[in-house]
Amino acid sequence: MNPGMSREEHEAQLTALILGELTPEHAFALGRAIEQDAELAKVYERLKLTIALVRETAASPVEQTAAQPAPLKLSDKRREELLQRFKTVKPKEFAKPPGRNQRLVEVAAAMVILAILAAISFPSLSRNKKGSVTTATDKTLADMAANTALERAKAEMIGRIATENRSASLLMRRTQL
Repeated sequence: MNPGMSREEHEAQLTALILGELTPEHAFALGRAIEQDAELAKVYERLKLTIALVRETAASPVEQTAAQPAPLKLSDKRREELLQRFKTVKPKEFAKPPGRNQRLVEVAAAMVILAILAAISFPSLSRNKKGSVTTATDKTLADMAANTALERAKAEMIGRIATENRSASLLMRRTQL
């Protein structure tokens, strides 16, 4: 065996040997090389097993295709019922007006900014006269303003959700009639 040959060339010659495509002289020389090289013998055995599996698979492809079950299919009536359950129609009356979420975010941001400004400015105006009592009062006012802004934002969101729920229930009633 030529030691300068690549792995692919070795495998090609071993495959040709297994398939019986080599001349007797070349087959004899390759057999002696396999006897002397343990790694080459491992490659030979692996290729021999691979070719046997390929031959076995090629000999019985009909059995495999016949064993596959028929694909599952719903009846046309059942399929239509299922499709109707998932269909949703959005009338134009129930479409959300664009920008409503944006306005809610702007109002909430303005309220938060006002609360922060109130918290910053009130302690500096009354610090000289009343000290820490005024600071605590100003902090309380700022907290109340922030809570009021959050409650207003929550109320607007709840109102929006309730409107959407009413719209959805009206739609459901219309589709049932």
